[in-house]
Amino acid sequence: MGVNERIEDQIVLRTEVNPPASRFNILDEYNSVRFSPWTVPVGGFVFNTDCWAAGLDFSGVGAWRGELGGYWWGSALISPRHVLFAGHTNPDTDMLDDTVRFIQADGSVHEAICEPGGHNVLGPFPEDLYIRKLTADVPSTVSHYSVLPLDYGDYLTYGVGGGGESSCNVGIPPFPDISAKPLIYLDQEREVFIRFANFFSPFTRVWGVSYGVGCDVQVYPERNDYFKFLVAGDSSAPQFILVDGELVLLSVHSSSGSGMFVSEAGNYAGLNAAMTALGGGFQLTDYDFVQESSSSVTSSSQTSSSSVTSSSSSSSATSSSSSSSSSSSATSSTEVDSRSDISQTDVMTAIVALLRSELDLNERQCFLAIEAGQPTIPTGGDYWLTVAPGDGIFVDGEQAEDNCTEETTVTVTAYARMMRDSTDRDTKTLQDATQGLLVLKGKVLEVLVGADPISNQGTFVRDVIFAKRPERSGVGQNGIAAWMSIDFGVNFDWSFS
Repeated sequence: MGVNERIEDQIVLRTEVNPPASRFNILDEYNSVRFSPWTVPVGGFVFNTDCWAAGLDFSGVGAWRGELGGYWWGSALISPRHVLFAGHTNPDTDMLDDTVRFIQADGSVHEAICEPGGHNVLGPFPEDLYIRKLTADVPSTVSHYSVLPLDYGDYLTYGVGGGGESSCNVGIPPFPDISAKPLIYLDQEREVFIRFANFFSPFTRVWGVSYGVGCDVQVYPERNDYFKFLVAGDSSAPQFILVDGELVLLSVHSSSGSGMFVSEAGNYAGLNAAMTALGGGFQLTDYDFVQESSSSVTSSSQTSSSSVTSSSSSSSATSSSSSSSSSSSATSSTEVDSRSDISQTDVMTAIVALLRSELDLNERQCFLAIEAGQPTIPTGGDYWLTVAPGDGIFVDGEQAEDNCTEETTVTVTAYARMMRDSTDRDTKTLQDATQGLLVLKGKVLEVLVGADPISNQGTFVRDVIFAKRPERSGVGQNGIAAWMSIDFGVNFDWSFS
């Protein structure tokens, strides 16, 4: 039996229509509420035997909390000592207590501590891969994941409907790849889904979409119900291909549609170089197609005793619709194929559009401004907003011929009319339920924090928007209006093409 057939045979689909969402849950109980402590149920976690992926080994999928955004981001263990993250989640500077948590087969939790700092992976293009080293090897009860070897093309051929065999992947050169293979991916809630490898970029990125998208002929149309749109907070969770029951790591999420392919030659070399620089004596583990088992660590005499549990043959795949499986989020859940380079005009326009839409403001009540300043003649309505560009920096090492990364600030200012004939004028100006500055501050924060305003246009900012600094409130010289400003962090890639 060929490799392609073995991969397909691992995913057994149920025929039930609109199955319960619990089919996706790896665990019976898991809660990753933002800014909340990581709660372990009494007696430890319990694995959900009704999950379609029951029996696969997810012990090497780590969870860690970002202090700024509060998300419980994902990660993947790539050696007993090294953890892989999506760089845009800032695992070096934003990780609470420098701790990554792994759930072991018995439901207990192993807390692994990261050494200070980390290493950005340098590939042929600006990448979104970041490695941190642990203070000690994880126990054998926590598995690390192998990756496809550089010669994977000698073993993998086009999947059904992929690689130019049909209208899928039009324009993609005919090279051995993972096109049309089922990609297994996780979200922040320890839910597991399947998506279709519409095509694999020959350079750096794995793309995944719902089954049938990009093809004239539906390939496995029943798998459309296995797909979920990723949302803010799902970044850095891993994506795998399944070979003989073993999860083989392809990427960690950079966007709702893609992640950097770890086995692209430049990325592969960059990962190994980063692991060498960090120390620990390990390199990437290649999946051994010849022996059909995990190989030992390639550049070290150390051999990990951790293994990957085979998938149970009785496991069945089911799914609920994407609408029932999607979690709520401040960001748009519209699927995009990848992060694209954009302009600051795109960013500013999208933020204004998002504020108008969510707060039901018109173009006279929410608009661009050069800077937050003294209000002159108030516009119609109870309040109005301005959006102004602020200070920023261009990131060293993230600049190329056709793009560069800018980490910038956007200042949103809320203006409110003042009730001049009231003895408690300032109290009402601050706390009025409709137009109080503190109330408006909360509304703006609710709309923008954690949002990705570009996603419904097919591009997205490098990180979700985050609040940086509230500014002191002020009163206009004419005494008619008061204002309060908030600085937000917005990081994006300029396009020069």
